[in-house]
Amino acid sequence: MNEVSRRAALGAGLLAGIGGLPIAAVASVRNGKGKSLPSDPAAQNRALVKLLGDTAGGRVTWKTRGVIYAIQPDKVTPLNGKTVKLPASFIRHKEGEVLTPNGRWFPAMKLAFPQQYAEAPLSLHWDLAGDTVRIHEPSNFPPILPQPSLEVATLFSSASELFARRTTRARGEVAGWNVFSWHPYLDMGATPGHILWHFDAVKVASAAALDPDYLHRARQFTPLFDQSPELDEGPTFFERILQRRRGSAS
Repeated sequence: MNEVSRRAALGAGLLAGIGGLPIAAVASVRNGKGKSLPSDPAAQNRALVKLLGDTAGGRVTWKTRGVIYAIQPDKVTPLNGKTVKLPASFIRHKEGEVLTPNGRWFPAMKLAFPQQYAEAPLSLHWDLAGDTVRIHEPSNFPPILPQPSLEVATLFSSASELFARRTTRARGEVAGWNVFSWHPYLDMGATPGHILWHFDAVKVASAAALDPDYLHRARQFTPLFDQSPELDEGPTFFERILQRRRGSAS
C-alpha cells in the first residue's frame, strides 16, 4: 500500500504557478472527439497533479501491489516472500514532492543533484483513446540506488475528469516495472542477475477504502499512519539518506 499526502499548501503553490486552463484548449478532449492533448506545460502539469493527487490539497490514497522476479542467466524465479521475511516499508516524505510545469523533484534531492533535476518545460508522453488518457512516464530517480536501475510506469485517467473545471481530482491507475540490481536483504549472494518488480496501483476514494486488515496492521505498526508527514520532526527521508551516504564516504 502506498499513501500519498497532497497537502493543501503544496496544492496551493502548484496552482499559483499554473493558472486556469483555457476552455478552447480542452473542449475537444472533454467531449471525447479530440485527437490531441494540451501541449502547454502548465496545462499538462495541472492534469498530472489531478491524476496523482488533488489540486485542492488533502490526503490522497493509492492502493499498490507488486510481484518481484529474480532474473538469473538461465531462468526467471518469482520472489514471493517465502525465502526471506521482508520488513514493513514505511516511507514518509516530510518535504513533499514538488510538481511544476518545469519538472518534478524532492527538494533535498534537487539540492544534492542539481544536474539530475535541471528544469525544462514539461512535455508529457501521453495519448488519448476515447475518454482514456495514458501517460508513459519513466521515473527520474536520484543516483542513490544500486545501479543499473530503471522504472517505467504507464498512468491511466479519464479525460473528462482531468480537464473538467469542476473537478479537483481525477481517476487514477498505474502499471509498470522497476529493474534494479540485487539488494542485500534478498540473500542472493554473488549470484549474477537482477530484480524485476512488476507493480500496479489504483487511486481509491479515501484511506477508509483500504482493506480493514491492512488498516489495522498499519495503525498497529505506527501511530503516524493517519498523520500528515509535514508535521514530522527532524530531517526528511532523503536528507537522512544523504547524511548516511556522507557518513559512509568519510
